[in-house]
Amino acid sequence: MAAGTGDEDDESPWVLRRRLQRSEQHLRTVQNELTSMQNSPFWRLRTVTLGILVRLGVNWRR
Repeated sequence: MAAGTGDEDDESPWVLRRRLQRSEQHLRTVQNELTSMQNSPFWRLRTVTLGILVRLGVNWRR
């Protein structure tokens, strides 16, 4: 085998397609986790609390 053959295999369309599929799957997993977190009781209460504080004119640091 030639020294550069391994590098060429890493850049083949099949390898790149598989990497893309894994990245897309990982992104979907992260998006699902974020959606679950945002729908949790904690985040709902936080959103309501911050909305009330804004209406009362209370400033906070992020």
